[in-house]
Amino acid sequence: LKLNGAAILGLETEMARAQSYDSSIKTKKERTERILFAKNLPYSTTADDLRKVFENAVNIRILASNKKGTSRGAASIEFKSAAETENALKEKQGADVGGRQIDLHYAGEKSTNMQSDLETVVVKNLAFKATESSLQNVFKNAVSIRIPKDDSGRSQGFALVEYPNKKSARKAMESHKNVEIEGRHICLELQGAPSEKSKTLFVRGLSADTTEETLKEAFDGAVGTRIVTDRDSGASKGFGFVDFSTAEDASAAKEAMEDGEIDGNKVTVEFAQSKRERVKGGGSGKIIKGKGGNAGIGRGTFRGGRGTEKAVKKMNPVEEAREVVEPSLKSEGKNQTD
Repeated sequence: LKLNGAAILGLETEMARAQSYDSSIKTKKERTERILFAKNLPYSTTADDLRKVFENAVNIRILASNKKGTSRGAASIEFKSAAETENALKEKQGADVGGRQIDLHYAGEKSTNMQSDLETVVVKNLAFKATESSLQNVFKNAVSIRIPKDDSGRSQGFALVEYPNKKSARKAMESHKNVEIEGRHICLELQGAPSEKSKTLFVRGLSADTTEETLKEAFDGAVGTRIVTDRDSGASKGFGFVDFSTAEDASAAKEAMEDGEIDGNKVTVEFAQSKRERVKGGGSGKIIKGKGGNAGIGRGTFRGGRGTEKAVKKMNPVEEAREVVEPSLKSEGKNQTD
């Protein structure tokens, strides 16, 4: 350390004690407690725009969806201390940026711990013309409201409304049974909880041109990726998996990619679930096909399929994808006629 700052071959040196593996983990954890993710930003938002709102931030980064630097509508904002981060979350939640109310969340483990109690109500049979603002007038105590959009920006006919706990979510469901929004009577149900401990994310809506390398670059902290391909042609099936070292890293990456794009395609990101979790929660009728047999079991959010397939010892990539629970909501939204 005595050589710190000394000139060697004309260059100033910088010396420091080597960190142990445990201390580097601790440092990373401390840093994530000082970072907030900001979502629902206009795509035109710049770091300078956010600095006007978060004046004491030490680092602001607009999250890009591809190598061209196209914004995802999200950003990471770092502060000097955990206390400043907490104050920013309380004071700036819902702040107006470019005409949109921003949604703030912690990064890393703290985000996972805070979200473990969150309960999501799925609003189905939603009119395509319904907006998040019109839903806010109905679900006034919700902490977050999101209407998933397709590639053209049109509503998929359902919404996800988050509440701080199961009690408040159930109360909302009781209070808003058969409520009419924009001329349609909505249907409500609780969404099945994702696997908070999963270290793997399932990504849908990928472009046929997206490679495993591009997919890895889109997710900070990813350690591995797999794109599911057709057995015969080798073409991408449009979905894949992203692995992380920890569940906290996976959770943070999922938050950052919410409503994001990869290679120009809007993608949907879910926690990957094991076969055991899928059976426990009830399978999706769209995933499992068969010519008869027992109906899917479980009391999960989505109904089981009408048939089953015999298990095989060696799984091909497509069968591996069946280990993931895919919400079958998009097809229900397409059945609307308005």
